[in-house]
Amino acid sequence: MKYYGCSREDAAVDAAAAGYLTGKPGVALTVSAPGFLNGLTALAQATKNCFPLIMISGSSDRYIIDLDRGDYEGLDQYNVAKPFCKAAYRVDRAQDMGLAISHCTCS
Repeated sequence: MKYYGCSREDAAVDAAAAGYLTGKPGVALTVSAPGFLNGLTALAQATKNCFPLIMISGSSDRYIIDLDRGDYEGLDQYNVAKPFCKAAYRVDRAQDMGLAISHCTCS
C-alpha cells in the first residue's frame, strides 16, 4: 500500500477516489469533525461518479456524540455521511475495523 500525505482532507479524498483508474478502492483517512467535513464534499462527488472509495474518519468517544450537545468534534459523522455515500458504518472498537471494511463493496 502506498501512502500519500495531503495538507487538506478534500484533496486526500479526491486523490483516493482516483482508484477508478485501477478499479481498486482508494482509502482516505481524515481526522474527526472538521477534517471529516472537509472530506465530505469529495466523498459525495466520488459517490456520484461511482468512484470506488473508502473514507475513514476519527471520532470522539461515542458517549460524547450521543449526548448531542454540540461538543467540539462531537459531530454524529455516521448520520451526516449516510446521504453522501453508498454505505456508512460506525465502528466503536478498532479491532472491528476489518469487519467494517469487509462489508464494503465496489459494485
